[in-house]
Amino acid sequence: MSVRDSQAGPAGTGAPQPRRTLRPDQIKSAAAGVFLANGIANTSLGDIAASLGVARTALYHYYKSKDELLVALIRECAADARHILDGQLRPDATDGNGGDGSAAGRLHDVVRRLVLFAAERPERVRLLDAAAELEPEADRVARELNRSFFADLAALIKEGVDAGVFREVDAGIAAHA
Repeated sequence: MSVRDSQAGPAGTGAPQPRRTLRPDQIKSAAAGVFLANGIANTSLGDIAASLGVARTALYHYYKSKDELLVALIRECAADARHILDGQLRPDATDGNGGDGSAAGRLHDVVRRLVLFAAERPERVRLLDAAAELEPEADRVARELNRSFFADLAALIKEGVDAGVFREVDAGIAAHA
């Protein structure tokens, strides 16, 4: 969608800025960086818009508020991590590297893929760690998604413990380690 930035052009010429096409993924990437740089509480939609070189009103075509944008970021990051985990929850899954589908192989693949994901998108993953600063709705969504993710990761670890592949540990604590 093209939007017109209604702010004055460079050096106060009064000329309107050129049309700029925005994509939701561009907005989310910029927002993640600004949230981490300024802190969630200290970031406004105006700050995010400035980092994109557009007027704040341009963002309203995509997100009604900073909180809605933050929740979208959290949901997207959690969905990506969930996809990685879900692919290895079934006992008949393989580890993606020709493994035997054992709990150890599947857990290894989950950890390997999560590390790669975190390395490719560090600003998004670090944003999840900023939960203490989150707005109430974003905090609720983050907690709900984390609870589900770590419960399923703990189930995979417990499967390995029960099969005698891993030593006896508290699977819930190990999932958070």
